[in-house]
Amino acid sequence: MISSLGFLHDSSSVELLSEFPFIAILLLSLLLLLQLSDFLFLD
Repeated sequence: MISSLGFLHDSSSVELLSEFPFIAILLLSLLLLLQLSDFLFLD
């Protein structure tokens, strides 16, 4: 618990944590786009 708090207080990891949702959304949309294109090109 203490180690996780120390991790959160580190400025670089805070920046990484704040950017993580954006990266996750980007990867998710990319995966969705690949699935969609795969579905469209099946015809």
